[in-house]
Amino acid sequence: MRRRAERLHGHLEVASSKDAGTTVRLVVPCDACDTRPGAPIRIVLIEDVRDVREALMALINGTQGFRCVSGFRTMEDALAGVAENQPTSS
Repeated sequence: MRRRAERLHGHLEVASSKDAGTTVRLVVPCDACDTRPGAPIRIVLIEDVRDVREALMALINGTQGFRCVSGFRTMEDALAGVAENQPTSS
């Protein structure tokens, strides 16, 4: 993921702590994204707790301008599944 972000001239930040969990932030310039007017920002979500994952997906999908295209339990599942459903493709 980090190498892919760098190929898009962006970067990936990962922060973890025992009490707060893990936060992943991907920053990519707009020229690497679908910038058609009205095109939603497509998101792939990775969360091991199913109830949390489903709630976050519902929240994202209920927010104008965003679409959660996939949700995965593990990074391994996401890496296998993202190839089939690219978050930045239209």
